[in-house]
Amino acid sequence: MKQLVSALGLSIGLLTPALASAQEFDQKGNAIFSVDRLMGVTGTKRDEEFVPTTRDYTSISFGWRGNLQAPFDIPRLSFDYLPIDHLSIGGSLGYVSVDSDGGDYEAFLIAPRVGYAYSFGRVVGIWPRGGFTYHTQSPGNVTEKGFALSLECPFTFSPASHFAFHVGPTFDIDMFGSVKPPAPIDKHDLTYRSFGVNAGLLGWF
Repeated sequence: MKQLVSALGLSIGLLTPALASAQEFDQKGNAIFSVDRLMGVTGTKRDEEFVPTTRDYTSISFGWRGNLQAPFDIPRLSFDYLPIDHLSIGGSLGYVSVDSDGGDYEAFLIAPRVGYAYSFGRVVGIWPRGGFTYHTQSPGNVTEKGFALSLECPFTFSPASHFAFHVGPTFDIDMFGSVKPPAPIDKHDLTYRSFGVNAGLLGWF
């Protein structure tokens, strides 16, 4: 009986560090799949050439963003890889298409990024990331395009091994952009800038 207890204790002692390590997402060789900006609150400003006033939008969502007004509100699928401890390289893809009586809407974005992932322990971590976002959207017969600087700083909360929720601030600002309305209006400048708190899910192996 004593031998069984000793063997069990030794096994738990050897297994515990392995389980702790498996729960941490910031280690070399990890591949991280995530769904970003699945829900949250975002405020957006829209500046358009020849339009004297700035338009403001606020979006609040829980699992789905309807009536999209800003390109950065699009939920996206993401992949990141850690070539060394803590350093992540990856990006996001987002696409939405809506057909309604009020008019069709289609949007696409691609957002390459780098980040620094750090685990405070088996449960809580932080993952600041920065990169660029190219986005297009077509509300009706209008075409908008832009290229933005994007910064995020999500905190991660891992209730189980290889799985976590993440939530934190997001900031996107177009460095340049344009809109092409129907003729006879010419193509002209259009930029967006957004700040919010957004959440999503991630898993890694």
